[in-house]
Amino acid sequence: MAQKKIETRLYDVAKYLKTEKDMADYLEAALEDGHPAVIAAALGNISRAKEEDPTEVIPADPDFKESLLNTISRIKTGKIQWHKHRPNG
Repeated sequence: MAQKKIETRLYDVAKYLKTEKDMADYLEAALEDGHPAVIAAALGNISRAKEEDPTEVIPADPDFKESLLNTISRIKTGKIQWHKHRPNG
């Protein structure tokens, strides 16, 4: 019996980052993960969601910058507990 082909579509998280709060929460989750590639991907996705140059996202948006600096401060002071993602399985 021939296997049925499964049609898939690419998932683009940038389409779902609609508000500044969405973007700040998404970045905070990436920072909590702590892996540089995850953080870089999150910044890129946020940039695409804003349709701006990635280097302009933080300086151009005071709320985003404040949220990022707040999160970095929480990391430095140990107020964020690091948890590695472990998929169920």
